[in-house]
Amino acid sequence: MEENCKNPEISCSEAISSSLDATAITDKCQDQGDKLEILKSKIYEYWDERSKLYLAIGRELLATKTCFHSQGNWLNWLNNGNVPFSVRQAQRLIRVAEWF
Repeated sequence: MEENCKNPEISCSEAISSSLDATAITDKCQDQGDKLEILKSKIYEYWDERSKLYLAIGRELLATKTCFHSQGNWLNWLNNGNVPFSVRQAQRLIRVAEWF
């Protein structure tokens, strides 16, 4: 039976044992279903907050951009470390704000 294993370094009995361990872990996770649902809801909540923050940052960047008379000055301001992200990310955030 061990000749049928695809990985010669792992015996079939080791593969079956490993599979049983994975099943035990899965069963344990199912026992914690309520906790997982709470964590899932928190993840979605944070994801929604992130979206709102992206929009708010984009709006602030648009307001900041209006303070500059030329595109070069605006790009220099961004590149001089006045924001914690790249020019490209700033452009994406502005695009989100313009869409909404």
